[in-house]
Amino acid sequence: YFLDIANSNFKSFTGRQTTTVAAAVLTPLGRIAIMLLTFPKPRRTFRQDEVSLLCSSLSGLIQTASDHCKRRNREDLERRLRHAERVQAVGTLAGGIAHEFNNILGALLGYGEMALQRAQEGGQVEPYLAEMMSTARRAEYIVNQILTLSRNREQERRPINLVEAIRDALPLISASLPLLEVNARLEPDEDCKLLGHPVELQQVVMNLCKNAAEASRGEIRVNINVDVVVIEDVQS
Repeated sequence: YFLDIANSNFKSFTGRQTTTVAAAVLTPLGRIAIMLLTFPKPRRTFRQDEVSLLCSSLSGLIQTASDHCKRRNREDLERRLRHAERVQAVGTLAGGIAHEFNNILGALLGYGEMALQRAQEGGQVEPYLAEMMSTARRAEYIVNQILTLSRNREQERRPINLVEAIRDALPLISASLPLLEVNARLEPDEDCKLLGHPVELQQVVMNLCKNAAEASRGEIRVNINVDVVVIEDVQS
C-alpha cells in the first residue's frame, strides 16, 4: 500500500521503521512511473524533502530516458532517409543503364529478325540465329524488369495470378543471384489470384531469395511453392 504523504501528518509516523520507500511521478506520456527502493535493514521513514528529492530524481531519470529515445528515433529516421536517398540514386542509375541496354538489345533483335528472314530455312546458320534471338529476348525481359522496378509508379491494385507473377521474377533472380539455385515447380493454377501489384510481389520474392543467399554458404537452394490454403477460422 502507499501512504498519501500530501494529506497525512508527518508527525504521526515520525520515527517509524521501513524497508521500502516508493516515489511516483507522472510521465510526459500520461503514465505513472514508480521508483521503489528496498533496504536490507529497516530504517527510518523518509522526510518530506527526501521524498521530494526522490521524485525529482525520478523525473530527471525519465526525462533523460525520453530524450535518449527521441535522439535514437531521430538518428534512425535520418539513417532511413539517407538509405532511401541512396536507393533512389541507385534506382535512377540502374534505370538509365537499363534504358541504354534496351536500345542496344532493340538493335540486336531488329537485325536478328532481318537475318532470320534472309537465312535459308534448314540451313546451318538458322539455329544459331534463333538461339541468339531467344537469348536477346530473355535479356530484354530482364532489362524491362529493372526499368519497371526503378520507375516511380502508382500503388494500383488489380487482380493478378500469383503463379505467373512469381514465374516472371525467376529470370531476374537468376541473373542477380547466379550462385543461388531456385527450384520453383509452379504449376498453372487459376485459383491463385489476389488483388495487388505484381512488381511488389516480385520484390518480396527477390528479397527472400537475397536473404537466403546472404545467410547461407556453399551450395544454396531455394524451393518456391504456391498452394491454395482454405482457412475456416481467422483470428486477428
